[in-house]
Amino acid sequence: MGEFNCLEEVEISFSNPEVDYARADFISARDNLLRSMCSVKALVLDPITVEILFKGGSPHAPFLNLWSLHVRIHESICNATGPALAALLNGASNLNTLDISSKSPKISNGIQSFGYAKGYWAKPGLLDFTSQLKEVTLELTNGSNGIALAWHILEHAQNLKKMIIICFPILPHHYNFLMKLEGTKIISNATITIQRN
Repeated sequence: MGEFNCLEEVEISFSNPEVDYARADFISARDNLLRSMCSVKALVLDPITVEILFKGGSPHAPFLNLWSLHVRIHESICNATGPALAALLNGASNLNTLDISSKSPKISNGIQSFGYAKGYWAKPGLLDFTSQLKEVTLELTNGSNGIALAWHILEHAQNLKKMIIICFPILPHHYNFLMKLEGTKIISNATITIQRN
C-alpha cells in the first residue's frame, strides 16, 4: 500500500469474516502498514481490528505522534482485547485523548473479562501512555479489566483534566469501584464524571 508518512487521521475496520488474518502474507502487510503510519495523530479502531492489528503485541513503530485514540471494544476488555490494547498503547507517549467505548454493552456474560490486576497496565513501557493524557472516556462493561485500567490512569496520569466513567452500578464490581473511588490517590486535579448506564 505504500508509505503513509503524512497521514494524520485514520479509521481502520477489518470486518470480512472470509479473510484469513493469520496468513503470513497478511501479517507481513499488517506490520508494514503499522510501521508506515508513524505520523498518525488521530486513530479510530473497532474491536475486531484492535485484536487483528495488535494480536500478540505485533511489532510496529511507536505511535509517537498519536494524540487521539478512539477504540470500540466488544462487550469488555477481555483476554483477547487486553494484550492487543496494551500493545497499541505501548509507546503512545503523546496521547492526549483516550476514548474506549463498547460496541454492544452486555452485563450478563462477562466472566472472561476478569483477570487483569492494576499491575497489568503498569508493565514496562505502558506507563508512557499516561504521561500526556488530558481527557479520558472509559465505558466499563463486564468484568474488572476496564476498572483496573481506570485505576491505573487515575493513579498515573498527572496531566489528566477530565475523565468520564460510564458504568453499570447494578454490577457488584462497578458498585465497589464507585465506593472506592473517593479514597483513591488520584495524581491529578482532574474532574471525574460518573455516568450510570
